[in-house]
Amino acid sequence: MSMTITIDASNLIRPFGAPVQDTLKNQGVRLIPFDFSYGNYTGLLDPIKKAGGIHFPYRPSITESNRARYAITELTHTNEGSAVYGGKETARINLGGGTWVADTVETGKYMMAVLHFFRSVTLMDYGNGHTGRPPTPCWFYAYEPYGYNGVPVLIESADISFPQDVEYMDIQLGGETLVLPRVFKIDSISLIVQHSFRYWLEEFSLDDFRSGVLLKRGVMQ
Repeated sequence: MSMTITIDASNLIRPFGAPVQDTLKNQGVRLIPFDFSYGNYTGLLDPIKKAGGIHFPYRPSITESNRARYAITELTHTNEGSAVYGGKETARINLGGGTWVADTVETGKYMMAVLHFFRSVTLMDYGNGHTGRPPTPCWFYAYEPYGYNGVPVLIESADISFPQDVEYMDIQLGGETLVLPRVFKIDSISLIVQHSFRYWLEEFSLDDFRSGVLLKRGVMQ
């Protein structure tokens, strides 16, 4: 029994069959973990290391949330209160509709690595003899230089689904035969924008932000 996979190619970044690491670096929507230099990206995660991060072969939807905090002081015998600025809430970015297609053995291994990465990235290095290091932040890129040019983010959640009507493929991984669906989706990824205290104290300038200078340096606030 054969099944047909229908994928909208209008948002396709990587041509079908093209090597992941050759066609996805420095383009499209991507997440680059901070800890590439010291993290354990071997075994299942090795394809991510070779590709230079998490690259979305189809452009996901991007929703950005920015909100100021105002405290309302109610004044007696007036028609409205007085809003006092209290700061800015931490910005969030939500990605939707991320789709990975295994059209070659190489992309099948990469798809498995992406799945395992999002399962791992919310865990800390916990246990006896371990460091207790929290999950790694990532650099987020999309539509740079003025969209998201290396914005520091924390991955809060990732909702993964496997469609029913898809074919399967066999790949060899670590000496074992792995059966994979040819398509899986990450329906929603929630990112928390997290700049350092040093950035806010020593580097931030509202004038530079307004002019776009800071956007080229990975700022999104």
